[in-house]
Amino acid sequence: MHHNLIVDIGNTNTKLAIFDQQHTILFNDIVSPSQLAPTLSFLNSKFSISRSIVSNVAGSIPTELNDFFKLIPFHMELNASTSLPIMNAFQTPETLGVDRIAAVVAASQLYPQANNLVICAGTCITYNYITKSNTFRGGAITPGIQMRLDAMHHFTSRLPSVQIGYVGSIMGYDTQSCMQSGAVLGAVYEIDTFINEYRAQFNDFNVLLTGGDALLLESRIKNKIFADTELVIKGLQIILNYNAPKIS
Repeated sequence: MHHNLIVDIGNTNTKLAIFDQQHTILFNDIVSPSQLAPTLSFLNSKFSISRSIVSNVAGSIPTELNDFFKLIPFHMELNASTSLPIMNAFQTPETLGVDRIAAVVAASQLYPQANNLVICAGTCITYNYITKSNTFRGGAITPGIQMRLDAMHHFTSRLPSVQIGYVGSIMGYDTQSCMQSGAVLGAVYEIDTFINEYRAQFNDFNVLLTGGDALLLESRIKNKIFADTELVIKGLQIILNYNAPKIS
């Protein structure tokens, strides 16, 4: 059995996944820098990896990964020139985040013959619209939840450094919970408003929510959504299979 290695290097985390040829996820985990080398060693011993793809929005690729990719018969890096199973109508494709492309590719395959709005809630929150004719039109980018918290701390003299936390009420009871409530619920209200504005301008469409903060947000969003935290890696698997030589 041949396996595909999917690597998604984000601004905050690195995710490794293993797929079989039937698109089944056999391994999927977020890996810290210190765990990268031992995790790659484990995957190499457990799976027969014949193809790989990397999506990188964070800059340089770790040396451990580059060395590992050299051992794989077919490897590719997703970039602006990669062949895709969709039409990309974005005017500056070289500046488009490759994670956004992977997410809309997955949406177009999972929900074919339908318009799809893909919302990626991670370091930033991105809105990505792909038509039922498989044409990516564009969208919007806003600060993610942790970025909002960090900005409040950075651009004021007294607000503390706060991490994302559980928000039980719109009414914060101290400075930290006020900041958390504002950041999380502000993102929720923003997402609902964006969805409503899209509905006012376009035909019916599905709304797919993904990204590291998707599970924190999904139950609070009033609009109907489909939450799938693995949308990016599913899209990378599709793109890899679209470009790689067939394996018998």
